[in-house]
Amino acid sequence: MDSAALIGSDHSPDMSTEKERVLYADAGDPGLRFILPGPEDSGGLARNSRDGHLGAIVGRGGSGKSILALQLVTELLDRQSDADFGRPHGAFYFTLEASPSELKRQINQFSWRTRYEGKWFSKGDRGESKPVTGDDEYSNGLYLLRIPSPAESVNALSLQIRQTIARRIPLIGGLAAIVIDPIGAVDTADDLRKSLSQLKELADTHRTFVFILTEKYIFERYASIEHYCQSIVHLEYEPGQQQHRRLYVQKARGQSFRSGYHQLELQQARTTKQINTDTIGASTNGRSIETLSKGIRIFPSVEAQSAYAHEKLSERQQQDPSPNNQAAPKQPNVPFLAGGEDKVFLGDEQIEVGSAVFLMGPPGTFKEELAKRFAKAAGDHDQGATIYVSFKAEMQLDSTPFDFRKEIPEKLERTTYFLDARSPLLTPEEVLFAIRNAIIPERKEKIIFRRAIVWGLRRLYDLPNFRAKEGGTVQFLEALVTLLKSAQITSLLVDWPDKQTPSTVPIVDLCQYIFLTRVCLSEESPADIVKEKKVREGIKKLRGGAKQVALLRAQRTRKGVHHNQGAILKQVRDKPESMRVEAGSEESGESFERRWLNYGAKWEEDLSLLS
Repeated sequence: MDSAALIGSDHSPDMSTEKERVLYADAGDPGLRFILPGPEDSGGLARNSRDGHLGAIVGRGGSGKSILALQLVTELLDRQSDADFGRPHGAFYFTLEASPSELKRQINQFSWRTRYEGKWFSKGDRGESKPVTGDDEYSNGLYLLRIPSPAESVNALSLQIRQTIARRIPLIGGLAAIVIDPIGAVDTADDLRKSLSQLKELADTHRTFVFILTEKYIFERYASIEHYCQSIVHLEYEPGQQQHRRLYVQKARGQSFRSGYHQLELQQARTTKQINTDTIGASTNGRSIETLSKGIRIFPSVEAQSAYAHEKLSERQQQDPSPNNQAAPKQPNVPFLAGGEDKVFLGDEQIEVGSAVFLMGPPGTFKEELAKRFAKAAGDHDQGATIYVSFKAEMQLDSTPFDFRKEIPEKLERTTYFLDARSPLLTPEEVLFAIRNAIIPERKEKIIFRRAIVWGLRRLYDLPNFRAKEGGTVQFLEALVTLLKSAQITSLLVDWPDKQTPSTVPIVDLCQYIFLTRVCLSEESPADIVKEKKVREGIKKLRGGAKQVALLRAQRTRKGVHHNQGAILKQVRDKPESMRVEAGSEESGESFERRWLNYGAKWEEDLSLLS
């Protein structure tokens, strides 16, 4: 019986009464959803539920075509687990090259193997349904079926596929996808146009996704593939020339997509040792734990993420009231530090929500303590969490580690989540997309990220993946700051500038507030540094018995440039862990600018860069 007749039979759901909707094949990957966006956080390769979809995945051997195809069909099956008539939906992977057992071993490397683990039927199994024959493999709706290579023609291949599916239609509740791997293993005529129309008809007949996998040279030889396929995704991998695989979308008929080269990573399973701590002092190696990967992970290009951030920021600005409308409510402000300590140097002026604050100064000027208090204000005042992105500093004890390879915790707490970005192998795409997925989650939470700390910006110029592209560091920072601002996250960027590297200038241009710190001289400083007796006495009075003193200047705010707004930061001698913020001027009328110039150790060469 022809398979088209079976689609409307009692063995398959009647799709004529189904409400028309859009279905997405996204491989369970947020990167693919980002590149091929749909409404309300959906996305991926799209098809109408009443139509079929013929798509091509193009790439040389080893680029990840098979893994991407398996991931696409596995996710499609997962979403249709509640099958009609109590039977699982089916997906058919026809392989003309790798054996079904090879594909099965590939699946076992990834986290999505759990759907099939321990449930495979292969040659010699005696199940009542007898789902496969020969060396084919079957598990929970997924059929891995061998077709002898080379096939006589695309028409013969299409006929064989139709007959195979027709025999198994009574065993499944619906057809999720069909994969042909690779089309290059078929003896093809010079003109594939008529033959490819058979595959397009196959997709439309079964109202499903049909993915054909093809080598790049086959794709370039036969232009008909471009004409008949509704979507074309390219995978590129040159191990001798570039470290990472790349992906780009050439075509996605009827839907928008983000163009450009996007980073693609084929993650491998990792084995770690679990340390046994049951017996204190006992010497034990523990046991090995295998951490399965998610397979193909896509990290959109910095250009695409930057464009997205600007789109979101523009949408938010259009929603916000116009500054010319006096009757409209003003933009909300937030304190810089917890406990109102910022009033001693900002007065009643607070930081506008979504602003970027640049804190710059040498080591030993309490930058780390200021960052902690900035993060604490997120929980106390903003009732939210903080994400701490570090390119240099170690994780603090009061922080929660955030692994960008894993999902963000389902329930956020009012605490600081530490993202360690110090690895020289991480790319700007990975770091930026990890932050995006954290601060703009697909789920709705009561507690969200309100603040961000980015530490060690100067080190970006030392990381190979950031400096590989000219202007890449500046582009990354611009995209990051814009992304945080679009989500109304108030950010603190911390750095100690290098006089020899002009790394500070582009960072400053992105920030609405600039705070400088300076080490305060001591009364024991050499006479050639502290020349005047009056200055030496002023330093002694300023220290007031404190173990360490630094000066903090509000160099620039939204109201303009300031030289006389600042605070004295003191480390209390009897409480080494505590810091006290005091007003920057005294009743004697001595200006903070005089204190800054006379009592602090100068480090900045050109203040015009900071204005």
